Amino acid sequence: MTAKAANARLYIATIGLVAAVLSLLGALVLLASSAAAWLAARVQAHAEAPVARPAHRAPARLAAVRRPTDGAVRLTVALTGLGFHAPDVRRFVGSLGDRVDSAPLETLIKDGLRVLAPAVAS
Repeated sequence: MTAKAANARLYIATIGLVAAVLSLLGALVLLASSAAAWLAARVQAHAEAPVARPAHRAPARLAAVRRPTDGAVRLTVALTGLGFHAPDVRRFVGSLGDRVDSAPLETLIKDGLRVLAPAVAS
């Protein structure tokens, strides 16, 4: 084989190789576009899915919270200082209403002992 024939075969092989690489790149682009179309369809289907919402919203249960007065604070500190649980004491003081400020502290502490002592004993 002559050098001229070898050169011709080399060019032909190179052109075939370039054609094969271009064909492979075209197939990869087609695959990527198919994957992108599939992904877009999935995202669109997910976005259009109905969202479960509650049929009825329950009304909010709001209670007016009174700012504790000096008498309420003193009674709460006294009863919790005696060892009663703070939530029980707060519930008792809240049940007294305006009596916290009008009745003497000693009377309120006695009432608190009567109400809260059975809760501690159990």
